[in-house]
Amino acid sequence: MTTDPYLVLNNKHLADFSYSGYPPVDSTKLDNVPRLLDAVKSEFCISPTFNPSFIDQVCYRGYFPMAILYTKGLFAMAVKLHHNRCILRLDRDELHVERKARKVASKYVITIDAAFDECMALIVAKHGDNWLCPMLRKAFREIHLKNNTNVYRTKLHSCEVWCGDVIMGCELGYVVGTCYTSLTGVYQMDGVGHVQLCALGRLLEQRGVEVWDFGMQMEYKKSLGSQSVPRRQWLELVSQIRQKPVPDLTLTREQNKTCRQIIDWKITTIPTTNTNTNTNTNTSISATATATATVIATATTASTTSTTTTTDATSTPSTNNNNINNNNNNTTVLSKNQQKRLKKQQMIQEKKESKKQQPKHNASTTTSTDATSTDATATGTATATETEI
Repeated sequence: MTTDPYLVLNNKHLADFSYSGYPPVDSTKLDNVPRLLDAVKSEFCISPTFNPSFIDQVCYRGYFPMAILYTKGLFAMAVKLHHNRCILRLDRDELHVERKARKVASKYVITIDAAFDECMALIVAKHGDNWLCPMLRKAFREIHLKNNTNVYRTKLHSCEVWCGDVIMGCELGYVVGTCYTSLTGVYQMDGVGHVQLCALGRLLEQRGVEVWDFGMQMEYKKSLGSQSVPRRQWLELVSQIRQKPVPDLTLTREQNKTCRQIIDWKITTIPTTNTNTNTNTNTSISATATATATVIATATTASTTSTTTTTDATSTPSTNNNNINNNNNNTTVLSKNQQKRLKKQQMIQEKKESKKQQPKHNASTTTSTDATSTDATATGTATATETEI
């Protein structure tokens, strides 16, 4: 009999969880999870294993895979089925993109699966093991490596937002059918997280994802247009879309897609501007990005050593997990001072470019404008309404 290398709990551990209201479950009982949880009015079942095949079955049924700390250094595999699930219907055009996020989105490039290991290491460096424990990370990586095969129905991805060569925000998520589920993420500067979510949402919509699953409801998710649905309704929705072909989400760094380009995918009406304005705008974006990359490059040298130490300290690598730790050396975690310095540099650059773009009116121009302002009011208002983004 083959030993499961992902097995972590024995019968005593399972009995302790069961006594605390967490029913034990294995692959033969997964279809009974809703009934088991309804009986104990809970959201969690416990499994003794983190086996990737088991996690694949969990995701396929619409449950949420995570870990719960049993005792120091020992995590249990938890199968969560929320009482209410937070979802966003991309097939109904429900994604809300705030103007503030769109305004700064040109500074960042978005990719999918360009730095999976670095993304996972950055999340752990920021949040610790938390529920993304070493064994769960190992299983997620195994599933991710099989994305281009038929071994698992679940396709596990990373989404990264870059400024220069530094990951400023990222998340892990998975696709089953035409449903994408966000697992966990991190951002290194205020505002980047929301830009990443807006760009990712638009990219998912572009690629044919119909439902974006957020797990539990939170305020920032509501701002994107999400809603909560009861457990039964969620399970019915999953059963309808999990059989559909899985969209290809691949987006490489070579494609060089900014978050603004992805967010503006559905915009068909663009405001009319003169050539000089366009030139100034492009120059502003380029200059801001260059200044930002310079600050980050300076910060990278100082932070590389501390990042590697932090990541190693929060990980408990197994023999089969060496690749994850070997790839973490390129992960850059910005300190709070470095984040403030970066943000200040961006603001200074934006103010300089904004002053350059302000129009200069001579006396004759001003007189002409005043004389015709009354007649142009109605026309100007209508045009702005039609073209405003």
